[in-house]
Amino acid sequence: MWFDGAVLTLGIETSDADLEAAKAENDAIAQRVLALTQEYSIPARHVQTDFIAIEPVYEDEYSLRMDLAGYRVLKTVVITLSD
Repeated sequence: MWFDGAVLTLGIETSDADLEAAKAENDAIAQRVLALTQEYSIPARHVQTDFIAIEPVYEDEYSLRMDLAGYRVLKTVVITLSD
């Protein structure tokens, strides 16, 4: 079976000292991406969240002292386009 189309993988990455702020900003960007897919009439079944992660960010990752600087939120959205 052949696939005639394209697969777009979009990464969304946000960082903030406050976890809730980093998550809220990431969610807002994801909502704008989803709104754009609706604007272009891409069926919801062709749009998926593929990956979500929350990571701590440290001041100096090479130091023995691990001072928390904030959080990084990552999300990957996959959009499948076809004729």
